[in-house]
Amino acid sequence: MKNNTPFNILDSYNKESYTLYKFAQSFFGYPNIIVSDDEYEDIEGKLYATAFAYLMQDFLEASVQMYPYEGWEELINIMEFKEDIDFFIKRSNSNIENDEFSELVWDVIQDYKKIIVTDIKNLFENKALSFFTSIFKLADDDYTPELSLEILGFMDEL
Repeated sequence: MKNNTPFNILDSYNKESYTLYKFAQSFFGYPNIIVSDDEYEDIEGKLYATAFAYLMQDFLEASVQMYPYEGWEELINIMEFKEDIDFFIKRSNSNIENDEFSELVWDVIQDYKKIIVTDIKNLFENKALSFFTSIFKLADDDYTPELSLEILGFMDEL
């Protein structure tokens, strides 16, 4: 699995979102998916990258009306989250059934999104929107979204 795998959920701006994630990752010390020393996959790296991809999806939905990714079960398989089922069981302190596993993973992803949002807000304070809109500059795109109710809603949800 590549470090950019979770960003394939984005129809557009997937490369730019990954680049923005690499900036955040290096700044905040988020782990890679692939640990290069041993070539093993890090569950925390998978969760941070997936959470950031979904955060970017939320932003792109608000700013350019991108359609949301609807293959959650498929992504769970691609990210091989079931191989880390013990991590999720320990995190929840419960026995889970297979049909509850995807909900548990979603809840954990939401927790990681909160961590990322907190990091971004603490660093950029009232300039967090500028962080997200930099995706358009990374794409060499002159587009800058106007402040809309959707974007303001995205910012309020952060």
